[in-house]
Amino acid sequence: MATSTGTTYFTDDVCYDADDPCFQEALGEVYALRLRPLCMCRPEGLPMYVAKAGGRFLIKRMPMTGRAHGSGCGSYEAPDELGGLGQLRGAAIQEDPDEGVTILNLGFPFTKGAARKAPTPGESAAATVKVDKARLSLLATLHYLWREAELTRWSPGMAGKRFWGLVRRQLLGAADGARAKGRSLGERLYVPEPFTVDHKLEISARRTGMLAKLMTAGPAKQRPLMLVVGEVKAFEAARYDVRVVVKHCPDFSFFLSEEAHQRLTKRFERELATWNGLPDSHLLMIALFSVPPSGFAQVEEAALMLTDEHWLPIDGGLDLALISELVRERRVFERGLRFNMPSTKPLALAVLQDTNPKPTAMFIQPAGAPEAYAEALGGLIGGQSEDLDAWVWAAEAGSMPALPPRAPMNAARRATVRPVYLLLHEDPSLPAKLVSLMSPRRLEPPGEAPRLIARVLEEFVELRHLAPDGLQSIGRPVHVRPDFPGATFRRVSAEEVERLRSEDLQVISRTRSPVRAPEPV
Repeated sequence: MATSTGTTYFTDDVCYDADDPCFQEALGEVYALRLRPLCMCRPEGLPMYVAKAGGRFLIKRMPMTGRAHGSGCGSYEAPDELGGLGQLRGAAIQEDPDEGVTILNLGFPFTKGAARKAPTPGESAAATVKVDKARLSLLATLHYLWREAELTRWSPGMAGKRFWGLVRRQLLGAADGARAKGRSLGERLYVPEPFTVDHKLEISARRTGMLAKLMTAGPAKQRPLMLVVGEVKAFEAARYDVRVVVKHCPDFSFFLSEEAHQRLTKRFERELATWNGLPDSHLLMIALFSVPPSGFAQVEEAALMLTDEHWLPIDGGLDLALISELVRERRVFERGLRFNMPSTKPLALAVLQDTNPKPTAMFIQPAGAPEAYAEALGGLIGGQSEDLDAWVWAAEAGSMPALPPRAPMNAARRATVRPVYLLLHEDPSLPAKLVSLMSPRRLEPPGEAPRLIARVLEEFVELRHLAPDGLQSIGRPVHVRPDFPGATFRRVSAEEVERLRSEDLQVISRTRSPVRAPEPV
């Protein structure tokens, strides 16, 4: 889970907002020291961990703690049982906070090997029954990437800000944070970069370099395979096969056999029909492909996922109606995904995070659903009643029920820790510095100078003892690192801060220019 803006984190005795320009530097320190930052959506703080992906540091919730976060927090996560993640967490998806990675158990290979001969019935009598391990299917892998890229989340501020460049960057970041079959998933994933005619040659050269390791001249049954995630533009008839035209790589062809195309069309008939009727929708393909010496990609296995114009996954007409209404009403929610779970089992289509006192799980009961489906839905709702409210749209009843009323976002989204002002004396002969931090614990014990890694959140004021009228206030965020033993700290009361501001400090300007040492007095 990537960091969500608007959330406050507490680390090294200092609070940071996720959109703080110094946040990446602070996370780098935390990552190197293997510390546990705290998410301050709750007054007591909730432990998190830091991962590194795509050259950036990401702060993630600890496994199985999503529901403990405030409903307005970017790390809040609905219970796994509401979707298909519940049967995969801890088995096919294993998070390792100590190493900052997620291990995936995939149900498909990255090498095209020879087919194994199926055993003849009665050939041998097994003494035990082997239980298959939970594995991610191709579609479930796409669901995992989409969810980790936070493309299942929606808030009104996201309108008009999602485009293929952002989607690609988020997907690659999610893949870099996962390992599968001993290697980073990002090394095995190709996501076409946004195509422009002016940079056609450069884009083609980068793609060729990435796919060169697949172009082997060895036996066809031993070729390496790779994943592609791209938006489908069209399926076109070719001389022998079907050509899949993928947006953003019009000069590179993916070919699918006629038989495989027929199976794909039958399996994803509903998605294709909805895509055909919605000009603004996006049809995503995840495929396992090889590149034979001919240089054209041959699709070995594929799956499809449909999204609306905002890149939120949809399955059909009812899904689209509900998601569209939630977006139109400017609601805050997360879209649920099935992963490997069959459509015969109930799923929370979305979880509203802007309802109080609890989030609201939203279900659609399809028309003609068997009694077993209704019983499973009732059991699912009853089992989560302590943590969530429920909203159900029974399709047979007709029109969509009114949406649950919106409430102000949970006040716990922001940290409730009050600023603490410190007066830092480095040396009596040098200027002192008045800074404000979010943590009172930095003062314990007084007089000691521990290593301070802190972004100055409100004030950084140069105090000149010999010339009070020459004091300056600098509004630019800075880092303070007094590592020398002569530094001392003293708490400054709110009254004293006001006195210093009104009587002793002459504010010249608030500038974004680099901090400079005071001129000699």
